[in-house]
Amino acid sequence: MDLENVRLLLEVIERGSVHGAARQLRVSRSMLRRRLEALEAETGCELFVANASGVVLTPSGAVIADEGRALLEQSARMLATAKAAQQPSAALRIVVPIGMPDVVRVELLQALRATSPGVRVHERERADPLSHLHEPFELMFHFGAPPSYGTWFSRVLHRVRLVPLASQAYLDARGRPSSVDALREHLLLSWRRPGADPLAWPRLAGGSMPVEPVFVSDNPQLLHRAAQRGLGILLGSPAPFSYAEPTPLFPVLEDAIADEAAIRLLSPLPVNVDPRMRAVVQGVLDFLDSNAVLEHRSA
Repeated sequence: MDLENVRLLLEVIERGSVHGAARQLRVSRSMLRRRLEALEAETGCELFVANASGVVLTPSGAVIADEGRALLEQSARMLATAKAAQQPSAALRIVVPIGMPDVVRVELLQALRATSPGVRVHERERADPLSHLHEPFELMFHFGAPPSYGTWFSRVLHRVRLVPLASQAYLDARGRPSSVDALREHLLLSWRRPGADPLAWPRLAGGSMPVEPVFVSDNPQLLHRAAQRGLGILLGSPAPFSYAEPTPLFPVLEDAIADEAAIRLLSPLPVNVDPRMRAVVQGVLDFLDSNAVLEHRSA
């Protein structure tokens, strides 16, 4: 099986369409479709269908995507190990979700500077880091549950409570909603994160409230800033790590609408880490252990 075709399929899934994947990869849609058709011919299966909401995997496509990620991960580890044997230096590769608070990233760099002064760091931002497990990395920060396949160490670094938040300017202009139903009359800002539906806000009493946000984004810091500017009510953290503007946000209906988001750190088992990076990774993990919950997942 041509793993490059599998990688292209994963990019289509990540971007939600052939057009979006072609634009991201800077290739023509016709070329991309030919490669996907070649993969379907090779597997003998229809892998996905396109509809108004984007790309939907068939059952066979889901198998190819899941197994393909594992094959790409194994291939990436093999190549990384082979290159490490002849390269004089290496960089610590970190994957972070879009919108991860800058202060967390800076603190990580400070820890690395203290424990491994000579290490170089290469960071990549991804909307859904877990869909990029096939790319080589030593540390991955992500929201949502850890992967259900593969063998990893997963640490919960921080849990944040999410409640509806609004600026005083917004409340002065539009009024404070007095009930959950009254939220439907307001401008809502929703965070699209793995494992959560941006079109449904969880109720403390159980179930969820369907919502029609005026703005949905993968970036929680961007949404927080939009709420600070009075652009709507955000389901977000009342105590964010750090933002550029000091404008406070005030909880609204926090006794009726609430959710939780966990920031996790994922790392491969040491045997799968570039030998020159093992001590660096272990130093980071040891540094974080005092404030983290360790979860060892093996599948």
